[in-house]
Amino acid sequence: MLEDDTLEVNNIKDFVNTGNWKPLIDIGLLDRTLEWLEFCSDLRLLKLKKDALNAENKFSPKISFDIVGAESYTKSDFMQTLKFSKIESAKYFIYRRNSLTSKYF
Repeated sequence: MLEDDTLEVNNIKDFVNTGNWKPLIDIGLLDRTLEWLEFCSDLRLLKLKKDALNAENKFSPKISFDIVGAESYTKSDFMQTLKFSKIESAKYFIYRRNSLTSKYF
């Protein structure tokens, strides 16, 4: 699960499936790090290896993975968290992470 919203994750999925960097550029490369680009590249390599293994394997089930992002963090959320103490902020983050993760697992 990525800390991105659905639109950004769909662009990452598009890159992983096609190898076309344009969807990642559309997200806004200026806001990203080199490590993030390497991470996306590693996801692409993982997908290609998975496809190769599945092509060799005539059995089921096939290997699969999905990229999901459930973040919906807004400017208003950010402004709200500025008022929190360190402990309240940590609790909010943990609760939010757990609730988003539980949707998928």
